[in-house]
Amino acid sequence: MAANFETLEFVRTLTASGVPPAQAEAMARAYAKSLKSGIEANAAAKADVQALSGDIQQLGGELKSELKALRHDIQSELQSEVRGLLTWLLFGIAFIALIIILVRVIG
Repeated sequence: MAANFETLEFVRTLTASGVPPAQAEAMARAYAKSLKSGIEANAAAKADVQALSGDIQQLGGELKSELKALRHDIQSELQSEVRGLLTWLLFGIAFIALIIILVRVIG
């Protein structure tokens, strides 16, 4: 991010308020230098960005692996539940068929 500091406007503002021009110019240079140093100190270096990019890619890979394992677990659990429900359904149908047969035979 680039900072736009208008040194000429700064000097004019200071001189308009009574600061001697030489002192106003020195203050403008010092402030601009300080501002530039602060921005450079807080800016991320290319190596920082590359390191974070690598970390993000690694986390993405780990997340994909965990999601794949979770999906497998959910599918296995769902298949087990469906098998159980189908078993009970078949037993229910067989029981109802048995009752119908007994009613016809007895009745």
